[in-house]
Amino acid sequence: MENRQEFIAELARIFGQQPEAEALLEETQYPRAVVPNWQAFQNATRYWARVLTDIENGRLPEGGPERLAAAARDQFPQNRIFRAAAEHEPEPLPETRVTTTPGPGDQTGPQRIEEWPTLVFQGSDHYDAFVRLVREVVGPQAQLLYATGEQAAVLVAGIGADGTDPAELVARLQRAVDQLDLPEETQVEVRFERYAYRPHLIEQLRLIGPDQQVFYADNIPNTTPVRDIPHALFAEYREQTQTDRLGRGRRAVVDRVRPAQTPGGQPQQDRLNPDQSLEEAGVTEGDELHVRPESTAGAVDQVRLDALKRVRNEIEEFAEENASGFLIVDKDDPYLPTVYQIEFSAPGFGPPEDMSGSPDEYKPTERETHRVFIILGPEFPFKAPWVVFGSPIFHPNVLAERQEQTPAGWVCIGALGDAAYRPDLDFYELCQLIIDIAAYRNYGAIPHGILGAHGFLNRPAAEWAISDAGQEQITARGGRPILSLLGIEEQPPQGKLRIRRASGTGHDA
Repeated sequence: MENRQEFIAELARIFGQQPEAEALLEETQYPRAVVPNWQAFQNATRYWARVLTDIENGRLPEGGPERLAAAARDQFPQNRIFRAAAEHEPEPLPETRVTTTPGPGDQTGPQRIEEWPTLVFQGSDHYDAFVRLVREVVGPQAQLLYATGEQAAVLVAGIGADGTDPAELVARLQRAVDQLDLPEETQVEVRFERYAYRPHLIEQLRLIGPDQQVFYADNIPNTTPVRDIPHALFAEYREQTQTDRLGRGRRAVVDRVRPAQTPGGQPQQDRLNPDQSLEEAGVTEGDELHVRPESTAGAVDQVRLDALKRVRNEIEEFAEENASGFLIVDKDDPYLPTVYQIEFSAPGFGPPEDMSGSPDEYKPTERETHRVFIILGPEFPFKAPWVVFGSPIFHPNVLAERQEQTPAGWVCIGALGDAAYRPDLDFYELCQLIIDIAAYRNYGAIPHGILGAHGFLNRPAAEWAISDAGQEQITARGGRPILSLLGIEEQPPQGKLRIRRASGTGHDA
């Protein structure tokens, strides 16, 4: 196995608990009598290293390390490391799915319906015991599909089509599970489901809460209903977020957000159907899901109120600590402002009077004081705030002239961009960012896509900023060189380099 160490590390990361590990070994038919004692190892990495060594030495009745990798891949089919490690083990055969035909009373003619008859065990992590029970009842062909958290799924191909009553099977297994020696108060529910797709695990989803907090959901079954996502996420918040003003459970919407497909394009955002499963909704590995309460006419949005309070406190804290150079001049509301007028000091530049020559010839005016507006729009905190300069400024990332609904002076850089904005934006840090923008300590003047840059709004200002004359003026006033911002500052060699000409002569440099 070429990627042996990487494979062991991935097993330890994903199957890092005893129940998941032993369930995986059960699926490979690893002899139960010689399964290594989990408690005898200091960590999961050492455990899996021992298991893999034993398998390499012929521990499995059939197959080698690739069989273990294939079992892990079947649970996490999008995992690159498991797929690479299992490359010599064939993918699951289509025959594991069930083909059914219509009954005698169906006049629509022959049909082929691919299904995955599945037994689901909910409420305990004794996966290996559940798999053994199913195999004792329906036969050795039962296949573990996944095991995670407090849920396991086992494929029982042929159930229903072979005359077996799924309801009777569930009742029989439920009685058997109730007889298992499980911890007190453990309640395991057994149910039978038919899926039109293979149940498996999504290794990780990124979840954005209504206040822009970031969460990660790990090892989520693709059969999970979309509606379960906000239910689980809201449980991480206080009660006011979970219920509306009448105390009822708050309804929520889930949007899948994917990066723009083309440079400069807009992120793709899709509203998901709450009645579909993640698989049916097209959710895949690494997707980002935005969860927020559903807007209702006349309802009090507690999330927005909390966000406005937080912003007020953070801006006022910054103003208090920087009173000599940062002042809140006006607010549209004394208690919960949505518009702040700020004046601050920073060594920046105003537009040059003449821009008819080359950028090297521009003469921007020096400015020491600036005025900006911080605007929390009706969709805040779900969308980024607006920062708009109300005083003249010459800057690559500040819009020089109004464009449709976007006013002149609008700022777009870093955390203020829609693609980069996160709900956990700290407005204390935003105030410092605004000062750094005005003082040319934070700016982007390289066209989009070059050296990873995100472009600019004001082309003349960008061309001047990267010109020799512009860089000289910027650095003279305390701004940062463009190379420094890109992380590619030139450094002199630490020692002499031996350079040899193609002619054979050489010299030191």
